[in-house]
Amino acid sequence: MANSEINALVKTLKQMKASGIFSPYIDYIVFPKYRRMAENERINFEFPLTVLVGKNGSGKSSLLHALAGAPHGYSVGNYWFGTKVDPIDELPTSAGGKQKLAEEQRARFWYGYTQNNEECQAIKQRVRKIDDPDYWEPSRFAAKYGMTKKPPEGKDRHDQIRMDAIFLSLRLYLSAFDRCFHFMGGKTLIDFQGSDVWKNIVAYNQINKPDIGGKTKLRQKANRRDYIRHKSKRLELALKSQKETTVGKNNLSNAPEKLSEILLETVSTIVGKKYTTGWLIRHRFYESWGESVRFITDSGQYTEANAGSGETAVVMIVRLFEKAKPHSLILLDEPETSLHPGAQTELLKYILTQIKVKKLQVVLSTHAPAFVRQLPMEAIKVLQPTADGYVKINEHVHPQEAFHEIGHDFDPNCNIIVEDRLAKAILDGVAAKQNKAFAARVIIEYGMGGDSAMKKNISIYSKNATHRPIFIFDGDKKHSHVDPDKLPVDNISPKKLDEIIKLQTGVRVDFDQNSKMSEASKAEVRVEYLKYYRDKVFYLPFNSPDQAIWSEDAARNYLLATLLLPSDVEAVMAAISQATDFKDKFAKLSNAMGGIELSSLHSMFLTRFLAHEMELVAQVLQVLNVALTASENINA
Repeated sequence: MANSEINALVKTLKQMKASGIFSPYIDYIVFPKYRRMAENERINFEFPLTVLVGKNGSGKSSLLHALAGAPHGYSVGNYWFGTKVDPIDELPTSAGGKQKLAEEQRARFWYGYTQNNEECQAIKQRVRKIDDPDYWEPSRFAAKYGMTKKPPEGKDRHDQIRMDAIFLSLRLYLSAFDRCFHFMGGKTLIDFQGSDVWKNIVAYNQINKPDIGGKTKLRQKANRRDYIRHKSKRLELALKSQKETTVGKNNLSNAPEKLSEILLETVSTIVGKKYTTGWLIRHRFYESWGESVRFITDSGQYTEANAGSGETAVVMIVRLFEKAKPHSLILLDEPETSLHPGAQTELLKYILTQIKVKKLQVVLSTHAPAFVRQLPMEAIKVLQPTADGYVKINEHVHPQEAFHEIGHDFDPNCNIIVEDRLAKAILDGVAAKQNKAFAARVIIEYGMGGDSAMKKNISIYSKNATHRPIFIFDGDKKHSHVDPDKLPVDNISPKKLDEIIKLQTGVRVDFDQNSKMSEASKAEVRVEYLKYYRDKVFYLPFNSPDQAIWSEDAARNYLLATLLLPSDVEAVMAAISQATDFKDKFAKLSNAMGGIELSSLHSMFLTRFLAHEMELVAQVLQVLNVALTASENINA
């Protein structure tokens, strides 16, 4: 159920984005020089939810920090600042000292947004101030950094975008209890040990020591449990009073906030637990400021000390969205932390719903396949470190290939990738007609984004030594394959190889390379791509799956079975015959049969195809046999 709702939300958000109702909205951001981003690297935000995927240390959080500091009144310096051990404005010298960076080498980024139907570009850069060495300020238009949209006459820059930017890192978030229990400062415990409070506790225990037979040596030294147990009394009083707590001029807690019914219902749906009431309180009873949540259920009440870590995290996420103003920029660092895949799917559905309702722009980082599996390719950005230590951003990557890139294969046993669901259904059906042993060898996925995305993604698999699936395209994509062994590799340039690859595939393929990579190495990765294409790319024995399973006679019989009059059936068939595209034929037939789901209609035609089109089925089987042999040879 959640999956179909997510698909519907994605479709709606695409339509909303195309209509231009997301404003203010950051369209893209460019990094002339920013942390470990490759020079002038750019990321586009074509869908209102963007997910950043990458290995640890690939720069996902750094990119979120840049976005958090992009709008008017916000600064990257709140998240990224220099220290003596990690200076920002200095570089080591060969003599072991350090030298200051020149002005042109200072960190900066610029971004584009649309206002009043006009594209604007604003830049921010890091400058040094005596009282704030990590100060970031807007700067004037600079074509040398790639900016193209000049400001209005009489101005030297466009204004910074004005929108609320809210950043929440769930991978670093700890509740008040967890923060105290796991990271309590040593001095806090020493002070508590020497306090009159602990002395009184020890004295009381001496007087009221339990009679358990024999001698009992009572503990004199306090531990963190003693500290939390004592401080929890203040927390309980604050929750009961529903007022803020102050001692003299010191504020120890805010007033408890009752969680709304909608918030609790949302959290219940995500984590799969029913709550009747809930309270959130920000306090510093446990050494330092943090949040505690009291959950009340039909079976009792408890705080975050006895809750699953995911429960408190989801409360914080949902509360953030609940309080966010419309048209805000929401930035989440690993929101899936401590959530199982089912909860991740429900959280994704909630975030998409909030984007729709509040017209939000959301960017988040994640390591969870379940969190991005149903998102469109334009929503997914893979951050990939290069050989020289910088980071490039790969866009329009299918979810399955995105997680393959970070070492999390969508199916470690997958050995064949096809263009769409129907092609997979045909191959699965042909395999199942053989025997169980044969069918077990056929593990197929389809590459969303069509053949163009698949051809680009071959560049990922061609450099992988352990998992190298076969690609089977529709027959209308068939071309003679270039034999790279016959190319004058020693004398051919990477640029010429790019031209050959484009002629072979019909698309431009980008390769992972860096400025320090030799021309020979660049040529080598392209030759490997051509070898992969020659040896591991095959074609179905028909132009398209829709064409293969289509049958005029079957369509006529299915129409007659719907109790239409013969004259009406012939009228419908005449209209269908005018369609030159077989997808259109199926769409017209679906409408004539009362709007039957295309998947159901395809299944009916596929059953007939497998039973009657024996010659074509045999040709498909031949392709499968060749593909499986090639797959098992390269993956051995």
